[in-house]
Amino acid sequence: MSKLQKILSAVVVLQILLIAVIFYAQRPAQAETSLLLEGYEPGNVKQMSITDGEGKLVVFEKQNGGWVLPENGNYPVTANSVDDILEKISTINTNRLVASSNTSFNRLQVETDNFQRKLVLETVDGKQTTIFLGSSPAANSTHIRLDGKNNVYLTNTLSAAQLSTNLSSWIDTSYLQLSSTQVQSVQIQNADDTYSFTLGLDGIWQSDQVADGQTFDANKWNSLLTSLTNIRMLEPVGKEILPEFGFDSPSATVVYVYSAENDNEQTDKLTIGNPTPDGLGYYAKLDSAEYVIKLSKTSAEKVTQMTPETYSSPLAEETSQP
Repeated sequence: MSKLQKILSAVVVLQILLIAVIFYAQRPAQAETSLLLEGYEPGNVKQMSITDGEGKLVVFEKQNGGWVLPENGNYPVTANSVDDILEKISTINTNRLVASSNTSFNRLQVETDNFQRKLVLETVDGKQTTIFLGSSPAANSTHIRLDGKNNVYLTNTLSAAQLSTNLSSWIDTSYLQLSSTQVQSVQIQNADDTYSFTLGLDGIWQSDQVADGQTFDANKWNSLLTSLTNIRMLEPVGKEILPEFGFDSPSATVVYVYSAENDNEQTDKLTIGNPTPDGLGYYAKLDSAEYVIKLSKTSAEKVTQMTPETYSSPLAEETSQP
């Protein structure tokens, strides 16, 4: 190889090295992979709260080894639902850094006053940790930031959808379940009248309170009976009965007479009080139940607005014979 060729080869090698140095120097800094919460132990969390972007808040508290809703009379939370979230948090890592400046917080919706979800964890020693979950740039990816830190990461471990502020997502919403074969009679009273329904020995329901020109419609009644004997709550309210619930002058009551498992006759009463302040439901309580609930407006008004037309249909017109 001539001297010139050696010089040219050296120049080429230097150019390659220079290009490599420039390329690697311009690459964005990579976050050191670690857990978002170092030293975090899910079992040490005693309280968890979730706030959504509209300011709606739900609080969970650990009592006697289980999770409850302290602001709703300590209503029990579905087993493992909160623990599952706490376990997921323990696995969130920092290997997908997307921003490291507070100027990005609003755009990514991880700001203190602009977020999809704010999650606050309090441990048994009183320490609080706040996590903000923001926008989702792609499926199964959510921006996440630890309060007090500038770094924003992407995670596929947790999403805003998994942190609902609707209590119904965290509890068993079933409030009353009776088999239609158990029920012997139902009496409904609202502002207009009192309506009585009985199951005959032939297994057919009947009511004498049918308007002129109408007939008792078994299909309508069976549909209504199903909704009356399978009641689900929007959310629990609490154990204490307050005047504003309106139970002293209820909007309606439903009295059930039914056969229990031992064939003994049982009676229970559902009292429907005032509409809730948000207009989405009514306060309601079963005599046999410990909790006052928020009953959906649709379910409540099937009773509060009942009329004979609710369970009857016009008589079929007789056709004259030629």
